[in-house]
Amino acid sequence: MKEGFYEDGVTRITDSFYTCICPDGHKHWEITYRKVCSDCGKKLVLCMPSDRYAQQIKKEAVS
Repeated sequence: MKEGFYEDGVTRITDSFYTCICPDGHKHWEITYRKVCSDCGKKLVLCMPSDRYAQQIKKEAVS
């Protein structure tokens, strides 16, 4: 493992959490990017850095 990165070798320790949402409505914060829900195993409909997700939600609320 490279110093400063999580085990996936892509996610830096300083990166923000990811907001992950599955089709069943499960919503989680994850440390690393995921493709499947950690509750039910279904393919996620969204997994993005939480700071970017917060900006998107804020933008949609204004519109």
